[in-house]
Amino acid sequence: MITADPRQIKLITHSRNKTDRRDAYLLAQIGQGLPELLSQVDHRSEPVHAYLQVLRTRELLVAQRTQFVNRVRGVMKAAGLKITGCTATYFFRQAKPHISEHLLPSCEPLFAMLEATHTQLLVIKRVLRELLEKYPAAQQLMSVPSVGDKTALTFVLTIENPERIRSNRNAGAYLELTPRKKESGDSSPQLGITKTGDTRLRRLLVLCAHHLLTRGKDCRLKRWGYLRIRGELKKVGHRVAKTTIATTLKNNGIAPSPDRPTTWSTFLKSHADVIGAADFFTVDVWTKIGLVTHYVFFVIHHATRMVEIAGITANPNSAFMAQVARNLTDQVDGFLRDMKYLILDKDALYTKQFVRILKDAGTEVVHTAIQAPNMNSLAERWVLTAKSECLNKMILFGEQHLGRTLSAFADHYHQDRPHQSLDNNLIQPRPGDPLTEGEIVVDERLGGLLRSYRRTA
Repeated sequence: MITADPRQIKLITHSRNKTDRRDAYLLAQIGQGLPELLSQVDHRSEPVHAYLQVLRTRELLVAQRTQFVNRVRGVMKAAGLKITGCTATYFFRQAKPHISEHLLPSCEPLFAMLEATHTQLLVIKRVLRELLEKYPAAQQLMSVPSVGDKTALTFVLTIENPERIRSNRNAGAYLELTPRKKESGDSSPQLGITKTGDTRLRRLLVLCAHHLLTRGKDCRLKRWGYLRIRGELKKVGHRVAKTTIATTLKNNGIAPSPDRPTTWSTFLKSHADVIGAADFFTVDVWTKIGLVTHYVFFVIHHATRMVEIAGITANPNSAFMAQVARNLTDQVDGFLRDMKYLILDKDALYTKQFVRILKDAGTEVVHTAIQAPNMNSLAERWVLTAKSECLNKMILFGEQHLGRTLSAFADHYHQDRPHQSLDNNLIQPRPGDPLTEGEIVVDERLGGLLRSYRRTA
């Protein structure tokens, strides 16, 4: 459909990109009465319009859910109660048992609304999953760090037909996310972004950029400074002052490049090859004098998940810890000889002498925060694995029995047990490719407590 567009004439005086050249061009068109003044207007298709309304409906439901959750928390706070550990998604289930009988009449309607909202959000979630299958371009956008399904779908549906946009540079202009211009003669002031396009898509893009630069995965873009960003923008035809970039980042809570904090997960992933994590766990063992608690000290390598049982004792004193440190840092076969960092909690068992021996060998001790087991999650997970798969199912007699059991489990852990974090591969696979033919046999350790299966040649 061809529609007369009077805005073409109005742009002479009201254009946000006002230049002498553009003004002269429009005046010449008006004077000649050219048909170019009639512009083709592309109307959004009805299905795409309906899909965008689904996204807006989800945003409205999420906002209402937040209001209901905050209202319940406010009612409980007024009564001196506080709920912790509850997520907004299942708040109506997790918080209800904590509500007293006196507060239940005021909170019951809110829980009913939360449950109804949760049901509707699940329906919308299924619709969005179907839309992702329908629009492969949205799936490609989700491969960009910090871009989720809502942002990807909103961008693809807003653009709808990419053939209408001649180049990537015009996409920003189509969404009115480009700097304004007001040139006249020698005057060409630097103006801000128009911010009059699709406000919802603009907000989602800013949120993605903020997440990428503050909490997202480590990448080169996250480490760029003002001048590097300015250079990259110049390459694609956008000239922006470095002060404008600095102000934009500051307004969105993003610090300068040298001061941007590195997340704990980013630190662990970028240094996984030279990071070890250590921890103690206790095991009750029957001895001649009765049940005695033994302390097991182990180290796990972040990159390979290799585990070393560093020591077992019923009395972890400073002499024991010093000998363990010497064994771990031995230049010939020490487990920590190639590692630069060792993650430890703030247990008093890690003596100053223990830390000094590690430091002298070139291994820096990194302490986790108080009561923060997630900062040493690999070590904590290995303790759970060892106890649930082996130690909790056995009655141990003596320190030597405990040592043999842990040694057998460590061999099973390295050679037989697949690991999800390693794409279900073995830590120490047998040489050669896995066999696809041959008889299947079972390998047993500890009398059949630990089992694994393989094919024979």
